[in-house]
Amino acid sequence: MPNYYVDAEIASRIEMLVKKEPFEELTFNEALLRLLALIPKEKAEADKILEEILGSISDKPKVKSSPRPHEWVMDVPELKGKKRFATWKSICDYLSIDVGSDSARRKLQAWVMTNRPNWPSVPDA
Repeated sequence: MPNYYVDAEIASRIEMLVKKEPFEELTFNEALLRLLALIPKEKAEADKILEEILGSISDKPKVKSSPRPHEWVMDVPELKGKKRFATWKSICDYLSIDVGSDSARRKLQAWVMTNRPNWPSVPDA
């Protein structure tokens, strides 16, 4: 059976949603089954309720994924064909750009604007 990591905050929110009684022994699986039992059987309504529940659990804003560096490298003649760049960090390393603890894509973006203005701009996230 597969194992899943569940953040403690999410587990406590699920306990709150299922109205766990004080001192009640309830496994996460039991709490999740109890939560799913609260959803009506009609599919359309169930999807809406489940979406609301999941929305209430994840307060954190969704982070967009970074654009793919390979596509940008293909537009830069000086880099195209030099090496297979899998990450923005690998491009920075190749160009000897110190990234530190910042985003490699953002560092590269600033470096390109200053040092190679004729190159295509590094895409925003």
